[in-house]
Amino acid sequence: MRFFNIILFLMLASSSVNGQNNSIESAELDSLYVRALNSRFDLLLSSGWNYIELNEYGNRIKSMNVSDRYKFLTNDELIDLSIKKKKTINVIRVLHKIVAKDTIDINFGLLNVTAKRKIHFNNGLKFKKAEFTIGCGGINGYQPDIRFVFNEKNKFWNIISNRYVVTSKSEFINESINLYAFIGEKISVTEFDPNENNERKIIDSITGDTLIRKSYIMDKGFKAKYKILRKVFNEIKTDTIEFLVYDHYGRP
Repeated sequence: MRFFNIILFLMLASSSVNGQNNSIESAELDSLYVRALNSRFDLLLSSGWNYIELNEYGNRIKSMNVSDRYKFLTNDELIDLSIKKKKTINVIRVLHKIVAKDTIDINFGLLNVTAKRKIHFNNGLKFKKAEFTIGCGGINGYQPDIRFVFNEKNKFWNIISNRYVVTSKSEFINESINLYAFIGEKISVTEFDPNENNERKIIDSITGDTLIRKSYIMDKGFKAKYKILRKVFNEIKTDTIEFLVYDHYGRP
């Protein structure tokens, strides 16, 4: 009987530890979801909208500081969009897996929505028909998309792996493409007048008169300076970069 009590105590103790490992505050988890979405540089650099499934977690983070490259749509909105565009809509499903007390994976699945107008009978007369299919997860076993590990000293969740950011130098260099992508830290963003010194003299080819030509930029101009923390695509041969930014809607 004493042996059984010891075994039972060990089982209860183990259960208690696992319960602690699987706990995380909702606000903290939501912030990891946002950081994971904002770390999908492949999506942020692509053209068009990226649609996010409005599941439990989508509802919680849709009003947070998520990149404006994403749209959170309900099932009905996805169906209407598929009908309007007459094509299958690809939707990102974001989920998480708690690996340990200090390790959390954020994973991305693919949901395909195909809809069309069609009269059919299913618990009453309906005029829309939609199919929702889930993409295959692959055959290589479980591999986390983005893994966060908590740094106890800094009290911060660090990304230790991101399968959407290349790590091999040969993968991220293609000099035939005029594109540079990097993870950076803002040093300064200073506004300037893009229409300053916008006059230039030209000679009329017919009359020979001297003309003053003025050009006007309808955007606000900014000089941006960033510290390069990590190169994502193509080689930037400096640790800081300066470039001009033009924004039609105000401050970027």
